[in-house]
Amino acid sequence: FAESMYKELLFRKKYTGEFRFDDFLVEQRALFRYDEQIRELEQNLAPVSVYAYEAVRKGGLVEHFCSLVGAKTPARVPTDARIRLSASNTGALFLARLAGRSALEQADRRRVLAFCLSDDWHEVAGRKRSLWPTRQALEQFMQTYRSPRVSELWPPVDLDAIEFGPMQDDEFERYRDAFEQWNRRGAAAPA
Repeated sequence: FAESMYKELLFRKKYTGEFRFDDFLVEQRALFRYDEQIRELEQNLAPVSVYAYEAVRKGGLVEHFCSLVGAKTPARVPTDARIRLSASNTGALFLARLAGRSALEQADRRRVLAFCLSDDWHEVAGRKRSLWPTRQALEQFMQTYRSPRVSELWPPVDLDAIEFGPMQDDEFERYRDAFEQWNRRGAAAPA
C-alpha cells in the first residue's frame, strides 16, 4: 500500500522538485496506523470489519461492498476501462532520480509516466523491486505498523526475492537515454 500510494502521488501530485519516499512515509504515517484508524471508526461509528484488499479485489470491490450493505450491484463498465495504470517501482525510482536532477512540473512527471507505461520502457527482468532503501528499513516499517487485528490479512512477503536500494547510475542513464529518444520521436503525450 505504501509503495502504491507513493507512486500515485509521485507521478500525479502537484509539487516541484524532489518527493522522496522516506519523506512520504513520515508525512503519511497516519495512513499506516491501522489499529488507531479502526479504533477511531469504532468509537465514532460502529464495529468495523476489515478485509484484505487483494482478496476482495479478485471478487470485485463494488460487488463486495454491495453485498455488505445489502445493495444491488450496479451496471458496470468493462473492468479494464476503470483501471488507472501505474508505473513499476523501477519507473518510480527513475522519476524520483530524474526529479532530483531537474525541476519537473506536473506535466513533465505525467510525461515520464506515459513513457514508463509505453512499449519503449524496457525494464530489466529480475527480482521484484522495492522502493525501500534496505531490507532492514522495510522490516522496521512492517514491525512498526503491523497489528494483531490486521496482520493475518497481509500475505507473507518473501524479502529474499526483493531488490532493495537506489537505482544505480548505469541503469538510470540507460532509462534517461531511452526517455530522451522517446521524447525526440514525439511520443504521445498523456491525457
